[in-house]
Amino acid sequence: MMTEAIDPSGLRRMLAETLSALTPAPSEPEPGADPDEPVEGVGHGADGLIEVRLGPPGRVTGLHLDPRVLRLDGERLAAELTVAIDEALAALRARLSVAAPDLGALTAHLRDVQEETGRQLGAFTDSLFAAQEMLVRRAGGDR
Repeated sequence: MMTEAIDPSGLRRMLAETLSALTPAPSEPEPGADPDEPVEGVGHGADGLIEVRLGPPGRVTGLHLDPRVLRLDGERLAAELTVAIDEALAALRARLSVAAPDLGALTAHLRDVQEETGRQLGAFTDSLFAAQEMLVRRAGGDR
């Protein structure tokens, strides 16, 4: 006698939910932001004389140096550029983190999928063994 049929709907549902969690949700645009505008982080240094724009994954997409900033000595210019770049990176990370999935919840969900898969595979294997035993008994009984 075979055990009950394996119903993969639970597994399919869990996999669909996991894939849904992995699919980045469209982030809410910032108020007044152009939805077609690429995601960028902008930073300033030297009282606004330096502007740095960064796009994913941290690539410089724009650099504006007001001619007055060239009056700074090299060490001060480097420090102000660093400030502007760090500010732009922080802004970019903040904008990108809105769409990031909750990795802790995703890990827990994947663990559930793994456990459910193990249970269903075990039930499937038990069904195969039961069917094999039934075939062996029938073959032995017909002789």
